[in-house]
Amino acid sequence: MKEPESKKKSRGEQFIQYIIKMIASSKAKAAALKRADNPSLEYQSWEILNRFGIDLTDQQERSIFCLIAAAAAKAKVEEDGSLGIGEALANCYENKFESGQACTKLRRLIACDSITELYVVLRPMLQFISSKIGPRLCYARLLDELIKFNWQPLKVKSSWAQKFYFQKQIKEKEEEEENDVC
Repeated sequence: MKEPESKKKSRGEQFIQYIIKMIASSKAKAAALKRADNPSLEYQSWEILNRFGIDLTDQQERSIFCLIAAAAAKAKVEEDGSLGIGEALANCYENKFESGQACTKLRRLIACDSITELYVVLRPMLQFISSKIGPRLCYARLLDELIKFNWQPLKVKSSWAQKFYFQKQIKEKEEEEENDVC
């Protein structure tokens, strides 16, 4: 009798599990990972990244993985969250998707045309999200989206916007249910 095939984990899921193990195993490794998003200090995390199979000579790949590793380490992630970047951004504000600041941050994010520009925009945004909602962001999904960005930028950006504005659909549905009760 065949056992049911388990879903193959994405590279992002595998990487986040690896990073969580590294953070839990050593304070020194966690400290090195926290500095991975600083171009002057990222070399301190290269050993950890190389052991996962990251091509350190590919600047774009290295920067994506450094960014996510640093964000996860700074957030002290013990398990990956469930929110996409759009949802997480909306949840940082009391008015969610209706917040002018949240909309401005989303527009800035989806205006990015390159991995280099995304890196510059996401670095402070990930710290902001972590400070507002804690480690609820799904770093694996974000990493997978960043990997796909070079080939499908419009699809990735539209997914972020869809998740951000999905909050509107939830709110409208809740309001309809409240009105139906009366």
